[in-house]
Amino acid sequence: MRLGVSTAWRLAVAALTLSACGPRPGSGTSVSVPRTVADATSAGDWLGGDAQVSKPRVLALFELASRDPSASALIDDAARALAKGSREGLAALFTRCAADVEGSGEAGKTYLRWQTALLSKDHPTLLEGAPSAELTAKIRELSEVPRTLVTRVEDHPDYVVVRRGEVPTICLVAPMSTAAAYEAMIHELVHAQARQATDEAPDADAFATEDAYLTAVVLSPGDEVDAYVVASGARARLDGTNRNLIAALANKFDPAGRLLVGRDEIARVVLARRPWGLGYGDTGLRGAYARDKEMRAKLRASRRAFVEQLLAAKRQELSAMTANLGVRRHNLDARRQNLAIARARGDAAEAARLTKGIADDERALRELGRVTPLVRDGVTRLERELARLR
Repeated sequence: MRLGVSTAWRLAVAALTLSACGPRPGSGTSVSVPRTVADATSAGDWLGGDAQVSKPRVLALFELASRDPSASALIDDAARALAKGSREGLAALFTRCAADVEGSGEAGKTYLRWQTALLSKDHPTLLEGAPSAELTAKIRELSEVPRTLVTRVEDHPDYVVVRRGEVPTICLVAPMSTAAAYEAMIHELVHAQARQATDEAPDADAFATEDAYLTAVVLSPGDEVDAYVVASGARARLDGTNRNLIAALANKFDPAGRLLVGRDEIARVVLARRPWGLGYGDTGLRGAYARDKEMRAKLRASRRAFVEQLLAAKRQELSAMTANLGVRRHNLDARRQNLAIARARGDAAEAARLTKGIADDERALRELGRVTPLVRDGVTRLERELARLR
C-alpha cells in the first residue's frame, strides 16, 4: 500500500459469547437411548465419571442422532461449516465447562470470536479497481492467523474491512444425563453453526426499548429461539415424549417434537422471568442492551480514528504530490531548454543524459496525473465519511 502514502491500518477486536440453556435440561428417562451409549455412561453423568470431555463421548452423542434425520443433518452441516466435514473434528471442539458455568444452571456455552481489521488501499488497488498483490498479501496474512475459520472482506472506496471469524469453542457441563447432554449438544451446535457465518447482530441503537432489542436478539438466526426450537424438538424425538423438556417449554411441543406455537411465543418464554419462563432477560441477557450500545460506540470510535489517520496521510500525500507536480514541470522545462543548448554545442553525452531525464520527468508526470485525482477524490470522500462518523 505504497507509491506515496504508507499503509494505515488498525485492528479492532470484538468477542461474542453465546450462552446456551438458562435452566439445565431435565434428566428425564433414557429409554430411547441406544444401549451401547447408555452403558457408556453412569447414572446422571454422560461423561461416565471422566474429568474431561473426550471425542468418543461427544461422538457417542452424535450417534444418538442416527435415528433422527433432522438432528443428524444438523450435525453434518455443523461438521462441514466448522470442521471441514469431519465429525471427529467437530467433536474435538467440545470441552467441559469451567466451574463458574457448571454452577450457573446452564448446560453449555458456545464461545465465538470475531476480529475486524481496517486496511487502507494502495495506489495500484485504486488505479486498477482490484486488490493489489500487497493488499492481497495482507488479507491473506489475516486469514492465515491460527484458528481462523472464515474471512470476509467488505469493500469501501478508500479501504477494506476484513472480518475474521475464529473456530468456536463449545463446552458442556457435567454431571448430566446422556439425554440432557444430547439436547445441550444440539442447542450449542445451532449457535455455533449459524453464528460462525456472520458477526452481525441486532443494533441496540435501532431499538427504542430494551425489551424490543432483546426480543430481536433471541429471534436472530442461530440465537436462543432457534436453539431451543431445534434442541427441544430433538430431545422430544429422542425420548418419544415432551414430558422431559424444560417445564416452561414442554407444552409448546408435541410428543414428536413438533412446535405447536409461533417463534414469537418461544421468544417470550425465553425472556420471561422464572418460573414462567427461562429468565434470559434477568440472567444471560441482563445488561445486553447497554453493552451493545457501548460496544458499537467503541467500534465507531475505532473506525473514526482509522479514518482520521488515513485522511491525514492522504492530505499529506496530496500536498506532496501537488508540490512534486510543480517541481517536475519546472525540471522538464529546464531540461528541454538545456537539451537544445547541448545539441547546438554538439555535446552528445549531455544530450543523452538530458533526454533520459526528460523521459523520467514525463513518466513521473503521467503517473502523478493518474494518481493525484484519485488521492484528491479520496480526501473528499474521507472528509465526508469523517463528518458522518462524528
